[in-house]
Amino acid sequence: MSDELAPQEGPRATPPWRRRSVRAGAAVAAVAAVAALVAISAVAIGGPTPSVPTATLHLGGKPVAVVADGQTLWVAGPSGRVWKVVPSRPTQHRSAGKIRPSAIAVGARGVWVVGPGAPWVWRFDPAPFAAAERIRVPGPPFAVAAGPGAVWVTIPDQHLLVRIAPKSKHVVAKIPVTTLVPRAVALIGNEVWVADPGVAVAQIDSKTKSVAMLIQLRGARPQEGIAPLSCSLAAGAGALWMANPVGSVTRIDPSKGHVVASIAVGGHLAGITAVGGSVWVTDAEAGSVARIDPETDAVTARLPVGAGPGCVGVTPMAVWVATAEAGALIRLGGPAEPQPGRAQA
Repeated sequence: MSDELAPQEGPRATPPWRRRSVRAGAAVAAVAAVAALVAISAVAIGGPTPSVPTATLHLGGKPVAVVADGQTLWVAGPSGRVWKVVPSRPTQHRSAGKIRPSAIAVGARGVWVVGPGAPWVWRFDPAPFAAAERIRVPGPPFAVAAGPGAVWVTIPDQHLLVRIAPKSKHVVAKIPVTTLVPRAVALIGNEVWVADPGVAVAQIDSKTKSVAMLIQLRGARPQEGIAPLSCSLAAGAGALWMANPVGSVTRIDPSKGHVVASIAVGGHLAGITAVGGSVWVTDAEAGSVARIDPETDAVTARLPVGAGPGCVGVTPMAVWVATAEAGALIRLGGPAEPQPGRAQA
């Protein structure tokens, strides 16, 4: 990588459950900035040997999950840490205990973190960044999505999807998903979708608490020895996108409920996101991230990011990839010179 950003850590906060104790929406300017990023990136990294400004932000631990909320990045990984990363500001981190975080989501009054290490969903306040409470669920959770009035959590071992009410902080619904192993979850408005990457996708009817639609991939079967990430399902550009471990991305039309494209990317695919006219997917085998143009379903660029890439987050000025083996975030795009924040006093 061309530059390195040194993490600047702020003071730790004592988890409030030991004391017994989201920012919502995106501005119009941020939406316009994302569109500008996509247009610039499509030109800058569209060639066979792309070259864009890059930087490495070493976090320590093993960052796997990352989600963007405007300029802010929220990152988590199995080392038990949750990071808040804002350009030009000190990087902060908090402990998530022993849950071994596998997924993180922003919305519904907080930052939500889950992991298979313990049967808890943890909520953090985004500002000031502090642990708020933990909510017990029926089993070890793996994936999480936050939407208007609800937080959705998958429990693969029990073929279960649970709904948490953000106001009461309680589980208010338990929905059995017997037709697949729910390893990932994504929202399209009020629609809830779960997936077993490489195998099947299902739409959940939250009113009847049942599977409303099942889409099975032709000839698919679970891949032994390959563990899909929680971020292997994404919604955006008018479609659902599933990163399959065996090297293809499945595009699904949610309105018609069928597969409209299978896009060959190659390698061992891990995380995927769809933002503002681009689809980004990581290849854990090649140590790279690929851009798919949703207009043509073609791979338009491949960028090396190092060993162990996981989930992808997109801010108004850059694409960020979590790399567990390097313990870092890799930035693609953005200013030619990094602008690290100063350490807090």
